[in-house]
Amino acid sequence: MINHVKSTLLRNTVISVIQRRISMRPFWSFVLFVVVCLAGLGLFRMESDAAQGEEHIEFSFSPGEVLRYNVRWGVIPAAHATLEVHPMVELDGRLAHHFVMTTRTNSFADYFYRYRNHIDSFTDIDMSRSLNFNKREEERSRRRNVDVHFNWTRGVAQVTENGRTRDGAELVNGTFDPLSIFYVFRSRPLHVGAELSVPVSDGKKLVHGVAKVVAREEISIEGRVFDCFIVEPDLKDLGGVFQKSPDAALQIWVTADESRLPVRVRSKVVVGYFTAELDLET
Repeated sequence: MINHVKSTLLRNTVISVIQRRISMRPFWSFVLFVVVCLAGLGLFRMESDAAQGEEHIEFSFSPGEVLRYNVRWGVIPAAHATLEVHPMVELDGRLAHHFVMTTRTNSFADYFYRYRNHIDSFTDIDMSRSLNFNKREEERSRRRNVDVHFNWTRGVAQVTENGRTRDGAELVNGTFDPLSIFYVFRSRPLHVGAELSVPVSDGKKLVHGVAKVVAREEISIEGRVFDCFIVEPDLKDLGGVFQKSPDAALQIWVTADESRLPVRVRSKVVVGYFTAELDLET
């Protein structure tokens, strides 16, 4: 009986501390940010293929690929996420890539803050720009639906949120959404000293960011060793929890092979340390 009471008090204390320390929207925005691995996801602006003299991109992914990540706040498991490559679909008479990401808090985190997120991303067949970006989000009892159409004829992102449509950010050539850029990034070679950049938009805002490949090292995840590049994005254009953290830092470990998988993401922000790692057991 005493042990049960102690366990209950400990659980309630942990939950209370977490709730006091975290501004929840920035926290789960960060979880989403980490899981999608903004190593590509919104922080890189790569030169156009023409500028690089490339005629063809070898994609390191294919339909059927599924990547699962576990996210921790310190030592506390917080969330799970899945990235999937779906079969190509037809949009406006043309084939398009279809990428899907789902994010959800685990059963423990659901006690104090339930979060669910589902994103669909569509790009042209050459992976040169985004076409559509759809997000379905549940935050506690609040639901939010956002659909973004990248209108390349007008050069503007059209945003439909909860049934209301308006013009959003102006587009520049080669703009991607926060999910598809993950796959663009994986199609580019890396080396220590490389500096990468790309225009990315969620429909409301367009960001130009920079990231550098700063080192190469071997790391171990669940007993498996990975040869990785370490990528450090510039966080100056990011808001939310990063804006509130003057000493914020973010590092992404990307495998040095042709798959270029982000296997670990680690960050220090005002509310503590976060780590996302590839789940090798599923």
